[in-house]
Amino acid sequence: MPAALPPRRPRTTLRRRTVSLACCATALLPLLSGCVPGLEEGQGPSRGTILYIAVGLETVPDLATELERQKQMRTQLRQLQTSFRDVQPGVHLELMVFNNERFVREIERRTRSGLAPDLMLVDGITAERLYERQLTTPISDPNPARGLLKPEVIPYVQAGPRQWFAVPVGLQPQLACFDRSRLPQSPGTMTALLEASSRGHTFGLDLDIINLTWTLGSLGALRSIAQVRSGAPVDPEQIGPIQTWLGWLRNADLQQRITLVGSQGELVEGLRMGRFDWIPCHSRDASQLRLSLGAKLGLAPLPSGPGGQATPISIVRVWAFGRNSSPNQHKAAQALVRFSLNPPVQRAFTIRTQGLLPVSRAATLPTASSANLAALIAAQAEASAAQELTESLIALRTERKPLNRILTRFRYGELNPPEAARALIAAMRRLPHE
Repeated sequence: MPAALPPRRPRTTLRRRTVSLACCATALLPLLSGCVPGLEEGQGPSRGTILYIAVGLETVPDLATELERQKQMRTQLRQLQTSFRDVQPGVHLELMVFNNERFVREIERRTRSGLAPDLMLVDGITAERLYERQLTTPISDPNPARGLLKPEVIPYVQAGPRQWFAVPVGLQPQLACFDRSRLPQSPGTMTALLEASSRGHTFGLDLDIINLTWTLGSLGALRSIAQVRSGAPVDPEQIGPIQTWLGWLRNADLQQRITLVGSQGELVEGLRMGRFDWIPCHSRDASQLRLSLGAKLGLAPLPSGPGGQATPISIVRVWAFGRNSSPNQHKAAQALVRFSLNPPVQRAFTIRTQGLLPVSRAATLPTASSANLAALIAAQAEASAAQELTESLIALRTERKPLNRILTRFRYGELNPPEAARALIAAMRRLPHE
């Protein structure tokens, strides 16, 4: 449910017509011109500007967790506003919180009524859906922001060769979450994971091609998958690693204490309620799990394997610009996004949230003082190292249902490993290439 909102004053100017790309590029030049504390004198928003920000969050299992999470989000917003007012006094931030499942519908409804938020803080997939429905204002590319951002975040926001649909603000890497009171140390290898399950520890895996990408690297199949996605011919030597990967999944599913589930939410709830000792998670999940597990929550990089290091995919949190802002509100939104990319602000985000890593090249973090922060950085390093090969799978993030159906049929024995490998290859060939 959305958070309660104060009465909203009418906007002075509603931009109801479609904004051309040329106008968009001109409007965003100040935002993307560099990383400085604020706008030049005379270019900033006027005092008394109210900036409406909509935040998309994952569904949680109960009301108490939802209320606590919204409380945390509001605290973080107040901290951001306090810092932002030091350079842009007079700008007030108002927060709206929606579940990701209904976020696009809610923004569509508000845009039609002329009351869309000025900024949206969402994951990259949600931002892309908003862009596809023409509910956000795009950003031209190339732009000077490329020099400020880590290169691995750019593919997550590219709408095409010359356009972004959002501006990255933070990274949420995939890693291992575990209950220290039940499993003192996370398995370092895929073999150790199976051995730990045989000793009575419980593990959960999400049967989703994107969330399983980390296992493709550990088991040596990622390069073959990337070759398939590139459109190049596939020879039998490349099919073999895919079959080996599928064989490991089948073996894991046969283990009494390893469970394959249908969604990431089931994994998080399972760890929270004690059904699992260990799950793959994203750092966004860690923030939720910390509410229940506290100091018992452990974080670690995902297990390596005979194929090499794990190859996780990070979730990128992004800013997207709404379409109904007045000129003054749009200036304020530009200034806030620009401010959020400054290295000191990025560092503060990470320390306060313990889950959102910087996208700024220049931001540094105190890894020596926090084992969990060190684990997040190590997981992101693995994601960055695999970026060249995982980019082709990132492109499937909104097209993966046919692949997941094949994995489900394989799990229930309707397909054997060679048949499932051929079906996956054929399905990937049919999906769009980037």
